[in-house]
Amino acid sequence: MDFNDWLKIERGEMTQAEFDARNKPTQEPTPVPTQEPTQAPKKDDTEIAKEAKEQMSNLRGFFALIFLVIVVIYWSKIPGSDSNSTIKNSFTIGSERTILKDWVGCKDKGDLESIKRYVSQNDDIAYKKQMIATIGTGRCIFLEHFDEVYIVDIDSWGGVVKIRKKGDTNEYWTYKNAIRPKI
Repeated sequence: MDFNDWLKIERGEMTQAEFDARNKPTQEPTPVPTQEPTQAPKKDDTEIAKEAKEQMSNLRGFFALIFLVIVVIYWSKIPGSDSNSTIKNSFTIGSERTILKDWVGCKDKGDLESIKRYVSQNDDIAYKKQMIATIGTGRCIFLEHFDEVYIVDIDSWGGVVKIRKKGDTNEYWTYKNAIRPKI
């Protein structure tokens, strides 16, 4: 129905029956012919071999990616990320140690746990914000590989120790497996 026909019906110039009679289709709609489903052309052996080779290549790429992820996870373990420390010797207050790997020490255990949590969640933005906030205010410091430290306190349940860098009076918490006996 176009606008003019609608207007005529609205004004009473034409009834719906007159409209229907005037616009009655003159012929029946022609049925759409149905097509029989066609079979896909058969593939020859070379096409099948190419597809199999491509699938194997994709599968090899997938397994290579999985292997790479496992290697990255294994080598990127952060101090304190596992319950069994790699250093099995006893920690005694007053013993002299060295830093095993670059990490961080914090005056408050909560700051240390936050940093560890952000690293383990791979949230680089939160990690950087926390590091800027804590190091900028002096609540945390970087501990560099081979720094000499003394053990001041031990928290056996948390896997952390309080250390003091040689020549410094400030004390910081860090993870037990971030330090080793002095060699």
